[in-house]
Amino acid sequence: MDKHCYSVPYQLARQQLDVRLSAATVEIFRGSRRIASHPRSFERYRHTTDPAHMPEAHRQHAQWTPARITEWAARTGPATPL
Repeated sequence: MDKHCYSVPYQLARQQLDVRLSAATVEIFRGSRRIASHPRSFERYRHTTDPAHMPEAHRQHAQWTPARITEWAARTGPATPL
């Protein structure tokens, strides 16, 4: 698929699924049930991830951006290493 990866609910990772492509959309099916849909991207070697497809712990971890870590360190005190 154009060397681009698209997410599915984490419970279905590494399972064989069916994909339907259009010029604008990637749809992923398990049997006749659509389990994911993403806008199609032609960026090679990149990922498109729906946060709802991630386990809760991964969603929480993803919220800790470099800016958020720096702000947390500043509030914690001057001895907090960055």
